[in-house]
Amino acid sequence: MTLPSPGGPLSGLHLFNDVLNSQSGNYEFLSDDSGLVYTTAYYASTTATSSTAGGVAGYFESTSLQQGEEGTAIPQETRQYISRTNGSSVTIYPVATDEVYTGAGGSGGETTSTSYSWFSGTDQPQTETVTLPSITTGDAPSGSDTNVYTLDQYNWPTLFEDGDGFYTATTYDIPTGATTRPSPTPAASVT
Repeated sequence: MTLPSPGGPLSGLHLFNDVLNSQSGNYEFLSDDSGLVYTTAYYASTTATSSTAGGVAGYFESTSLQQGEEGTAIPQETRQYISRTNGSSVTIYPVATDEVYTGAGGSGGETTSTSYSWFSGTDQPQTETVTLPSITTGDAPSGSDTNVYTLDQYNWPTLFEDGDGFYTATTYDIPTGATTRPSPTPAASVT
């Protein structure tokens, strides 16, 4: 990098190592107490296993918001993963849980959990079971829904079962990927 010569057109230019100019841990060009600061964190190590949800090095971990550089961080979302190793020793890490915080100050965590069954010897899901957050009585009918997606060898959803026991079947034209019109079916009608 060539620096400007003294007395040249850029002689008053100050060069900083970073755009916010960190001064002893405090950023000169970032307000301490105003302005939205959105922080995204990534896992530093891998703790996820095939049976226990956890972190994966370099994967998204969480987000938080705060007012200014020195404001209190308020959690918005946290995610965990599960590992799956196929017959060729390739490991993937699909999402196992995703928690969003809906209350004041980062309270009221609501978790969506996903579990998987796999085509034998592969890292391709055969079913994905998604359990949605519980609903409190004040919001709607209480309880939680579990939706089950059955996938084919092309990873297209072929059967969807919602939390009320209704199924939607979909078929695909392999060369074009076009779908036939899916239609909901009561659980008792599916064999």
